[in-house]
Amino acid sequence: QRPAGMFYHYGACAAVEGILFMIQPATCGTTVYQTRDGASWAKLPAGMPRNDYTTLFALDATNLWVAGDYGRLARTQDGGASWTKTDLTNNTSLAELQFVNSQTGWARSLYSGVLVSTDGGASWMAQETGAQSSYEDLQIQDAAQGHLLASVDALRSRLLQTRDGGVTWLETAVISNHLQSLCVAGSNELWVAGAKGFVKKLKP
Repeated sequence: QRPAGMFYHYGACAAVEGILFMIQPATCGTTVYQTRDGASWAKLPAGMPRNDYTTLFALDATNLWVAGDYGRLARTQDGGASWTKTDLTNNTSLAELQFVNSQTGWARSLYSGVLVSTDGGASWMAQETGAQSSYEDLQIQDAAQGHLLASVDALRSRLLQTRDGGVTWLETAVISNHLQSLCVAGSNELWVAGAKGFVKKLKP
């Protein structure tokens, strides 16, 4: 069931603790919607500070982050009753956020690489991955382990892994396809997907 009222399109989603959070695509509104059953939607108490956020991450029911182009970033620690803006000063466009706790998180920028924060998103530091290309997807498992998907060119992609919190990233696979997403399922399954219906299961 779609949300009632002034609603345009479904946008980025994040699920945690049985709740699905959703924001509309950039410029379509400032509302953060939430649902527990998909049949009825509620709005977080306060709208987002801006209407141009493109992604969000929910750590739990009260801690959420939203981010977008030109370094736009904001956080709520009270379930959306209030937001704190912590925009990046270098205007890096953020495509993805993932936090493992209330302080430690990673952000993916399509062309500026991987950033890490240890203060809840108030400040960020770039991590050297060695992948001089576009960054397609990021999956963080815990404070130490994570996977990064990068495009070499239109026909090849690289998969990198860290086991030390992003201090070092090591290449684990080169795949002949333009991959666009990855998913880590448990401790021994990793799936990648790309162009022309390509899907492949790898070992992490």
